[in-house]
Amino acid sequence: MAKKLTWQDAKKKMKKGEDELSKLLDQKEALDIKIKKQEQSNREARADYLTLLASQSTKSDKEIEQWLLQAQSYRKEGDD
Repeated sequence: MAKKLTWQDAKKKMKKGEDELSKLLDQKEALDIKIKKQEQSNREARADYLTLLASQSTKSDKEIEQWLLQAQSYRKEGDD
């Protein structure tokens, strides 16, 4: 025969669920922070890459600027 559920059991189950939700929300917050940090790190790495690429290029600043603007325009169209 199944054990009869008491209000104490129900309260314990409710508290356990609330605690689990709190842990998950904390993990979500930590992941959101890690994601933002990684996105920033990726932007910095891309900037370093493009800076080094441009500094070692034989093209003029104007040619590099045009290429970057064209590449940026192409990326925006691809995002749609």
